[in-house]
Amino acid sequence: MEIIVKGEGRMFVAPDQTILHFEFSLEEKKYTKALENGSLVVSTFTKEIARKHGFETKDFRTNSLRVRREAKYDSIKKKNSCVGYSYKQNLELKFDYDMERTAKIIEDVSGVLNPPDYSVEFTVKDEEVHKQECIFMAFRNAEISAQSIAKAAGKTLKCCEKIDFNPFSNTFVASGYEIGLGSGDAYNLQGNISIARAINDTFTPKDIEIAETLYCLWIAE
Repeated sequence: MEIIVKGEGRMFVAPDQTILHFEFSLEEKKYTKALENGSLVVSTFTKEIARKHGFETKDFRTNSLRVRREAKYDSIKKKNSCVGYSYKQNLELKFDYDMERTAKIIEDVSGVLNPPDYSVEFTVKDEEVHKQECIFMAFRNAEISAQSIAKAAGKTLKCCEKIDFNPFSNTFVASGYEIGLGSGDAYNLQGNISIARAINDTFTPKDIEIAETLYCLWIAE
């Protein structure tokens, strides 16, 4: 007798890693100016944040860098004309989950001249361990279901003949919290409470849900 069952494994994991994503952008009339000033802004920022919070500048990893010609349609000339060049660079900074440290970094970012746009993600570092645990749970769940069906049919469950494994579809990232703060926003208007204190007191990331499904073919006799 063949028994096909679906096993599901589900768990919730507290994040143990923080990732800050920074996006720098500026525009200049000349290509060389865009590249020069953009690089200077990023270099100054990483050195300042690294110095204040115990990082090295190499800890800021570049995801993308783009210098692009920007054009605008000229209705008189009936063509696109160059209006300058844009510079965009995306960096990410990873470190162990520490809400107090994160809050202080965010506060300092808000105080720099021309602060970058940024977002915060909370993740788990050792994804493989949690994947394996979730797969085991899914298999065990399928086995229990198969045993119940076999018993109801007056059979004895023998072995699992085949497993259809679906790759994990989750990204192991908690729902993103995106914060955009401008220069001079280091203190709010109500009670003059520092951003770091406000974030540390109220900014609690939710646990990350990890789920997996296995389809198993069992043999019962």
